[in-house]
Amino acid sequence: MFALRGYDGASIRAITKEADANLGAVTYHFASKERLYEAVLESVLAPLTDKVRAIAAAEGGSEERMVGLVRAFFGHLEENPDFPHLMLQELAAGKAPPPPVESFLRTVMSHLTRVVRDGQESGEMRAGDPLLLAWSCIIQPIHFTLVRPWLKVLRSPDGERASAVDPVEHAVEFARAGLAAPKRRSS
Repeated sequence: MFALRGYDGASIRAITKEADANLGAVTYHFASKERLYEAVLESVLAPLTDKVRAIAAAEGGSEERMVGLVRAFFGHLEENPDFPHLMLQELAAGKAPPPPVESFLRTVMSHLTRVVRDGQESGEMRAGDPLLLAWSCIIQPIHFTLVRPWLKVLRSPDGERASAVDPVEHAVEFARAGLAAPKRRSS
């Protein structure tokens, strides 16, 4: 309901009807609609936060960790396809991120930017703002999750179906290319 109608458009009555629950259940278990909403967000975000922490702290090069992070975002969004729609509702309403989303973004982006900084320090990744480089990598899974239905009908100028390319592999290669340090020319 929150993903379909946004926070303001999702009534407690509609939520409890869809869940086949008593109207008072929200107040009893969550005290308010806001706390229910935050619990929904936390239930979706906590597993991804744990995955990001684990991948960012794993052994290996920065590029491989970032590829793992891109794949983790795709996997999580596949398991929670309504989540990008929920965030679009918030963005369209022009609201600040709810506390669970703000906490998630701060935590996750700190891990992602650390991976980029590590790659920059090792010479594995190009120079640039680590936050924007990291954000550029993870926005792809969100975007492709949102436009997946359109990919099925879009065709490239030469008539090839755009959906013939796996969006996950495209985003992985895009991240690799976008983060790669420039090749040094030999003199």
